[in-house]
Amino acid sequence: MFEADPTPAEQIERLEAQIDELREAIQRSRRLVVAGRACAFAGAALFICFVLGLATFTPVRMIVGITVALGGLVLRAAA
Repeated sequence: MFEADPTPAEQIERLEAQIDELREAIQRSRRLVVAGRACAFAGAALFICFVLGLATFTPVRMIVGITVALGGLVLRAAA
């Protein structure tokens, strides 16, 4: 009916499995941070290109630039 306390070997196995899960979560988080930085940089680069006249200004490109920049900042903050 009631389970006995887990043995030290069982506790070690459980902790090792938990460590592996946390290690995978850290890797996912790092990838999200890198993706967020890239998006924020791309959005800012697009705005700079508009200001310097290196890219032709269209409303769609402006919306894309804003979306990418904000999305990158949100992605960085969430990770």
